[in-house]
Amino acid sequence: MSGSHTDSSQNFRSNYYHKLGSTSAVDEKKNLKKLLSATPLDLKKLRQYCQYLHLPSEFRCELWKILLEISPIYQLTVKYVAEQRLEHFQKLEHVVKLLRLSSMDNATDSLNIYVAMYLIENRVFSFNSESLFTHDEAKIFYDVITAVHRMDFIPCDTYWLSRNFTDLIRQRVQPDISSL
Repeated sequence: MSGSHTDSSQNFRSNYYHKLGSTSAVDEKKNLKKLLSATPLDLKKLRQYCQYLHLPSEFRCELWKILLEISPIYQLTVKYVAEQRLEHFQKLEHVVKLLRLSSMDNATDSLNIYVAMYLIENRVFSFNSESLFTHDEAKIFYDVITAVHRMDFIPCDTYWLSRNFTDLIRQRVQPDISSL
């Protein structure tokens, strides 16, 4: 008897949350796991999920990588693409370290390495160390990577998330600025 009472109270709660346009945290996680296991991933549904529901922190990096087109929508290619991204990241990092551009303290060193990597990749890198971080793209990227770096992702993910997010900002905002 107490089992059916619990079921009815859970159903009442589920129905209540459903009418409000929300679901319980457990249902949200189940729905997200289901969305992430689909092949191919449905980007429209994933965007809607992020827009209207709470994104559990354990899925944040994975989902952002999908939405920012860092990870592919086909599960079979995820590992291969991740390996290629890691290799690309390591090569860029190695180039910056060879150029000895990072002569700052350890707290900002990795962020400045990432900025130099971004500038090299976007072909706006300058060997003039004074003007290196005054470039508009460097300023925007530095602000983005500072925020992403605080989220404690692995370095490769931190770089790629920041890179693609900065590119998204540039695509959406720069045309508006240039028309002024």
